[in-house]
Amino acid sequence: MTKTEILLLLFIILLGTFLRVYNIGEESFWLDETATAVAVKNYGAYEILKNAIILGNVTPGYWEGAITDLPFYFVLMSFWAKLFGISEAPLRLFSALFGSLSIFMVFLVAKELVSRNAAFLSSFIFSISMVNIEYSQEARLYSFLVFIVLSSVYFLIKSLKTGKQFYLSIFTVINIIGLYTHFIYVFFIFSQGLYVLTMLKIDPRYVKRILVSLVAAGLFYLPWLPRLLDQTDGGGSYIGKPTLISASKVWLNFNTWVFPSTELSSNIYSMDFLQISVFDWILIASAVILAIFMTIFFIIGVLNYRSA
Repeated sequence: MTKTEILLLLFIILLGTFLRVYNIGEESFWLDETATAVAVKNYGAYEILKNAIILGNVTPGYWEGAITDLPFYFVLMSFWAKLFGISEAPLRLFSALFGSLSIFMVFLVAKELVSRNAAFLSSFIFSISMVNIEYSQEARLYSFLVFIVLSSVYFLIKSLKTGKQFYLSIFTVINIIGLYTHFIYVFFIFSQGLYVLTMLKIDPRYVKRILVSLVAAGLFYLPWLPRLLDQTDGGGSYIGKPTLISASKVWLNFNTWVFPSTELSSNIYSMDFLQISVFDWILIASAVILAIFMTIFFIIGVLNYRSA
């Protein structure tokens, strides 16, 4: 990279960092953030890990009956809180840090997949993304999870391109971290496996090594597997018995990001479609169309990669 390009990337990262830390402690904790604060205030790293393993809940008594917690993020936060405190700004700065690091990871992924110019544009758009800025100002795990996902994608690409064990090892560790951070990461691992399978005819020997890496990460996940299949208890309703409707919801959520009103969200999940307004139907239609196009572009990208 030239000096000008380095300065441009630095400017984009600094801009994104400023947007993520500006007024970061102005608002009080909301309900979910309070759960994070309660966990790191009342329990050390070992106790958080024990609560997650035995109870499935790092804040027993706060979310009564919930079994939706995985330990990795909360263990990290327990160490972070000891260093920086438990008030709003310090706890949220952890998310802001990984929100800013994600800008750099977007640059690396886009550069590997498309071009350097696309990488600059992608990282700039991501740096001013309202969704990522908002989650980078929350004392919750989502900003950290975005960083893990982007890192996994980057090291998967590097593994496929170079065949080096170094990249594959990091890829494996990152995926284990992701699996111990949020239950939804399982779907990401599954998608990676499907993608890698399409590469079998290109380089079967190394692709098999990547599949072994995914299986190894899955073996580390076995203790949590029963909990994955029981996420309908305690309010974690995003996973349950698979149906056509539930699969459609997951597909739509993975390919879009919609900010429905509370009323619209309630109507969708209760399938009370007659109560949905015209404008809300337009919002839903736009999300579905975007999801279809994202799926088509993904399939085209896979086919083009195979023919390259």
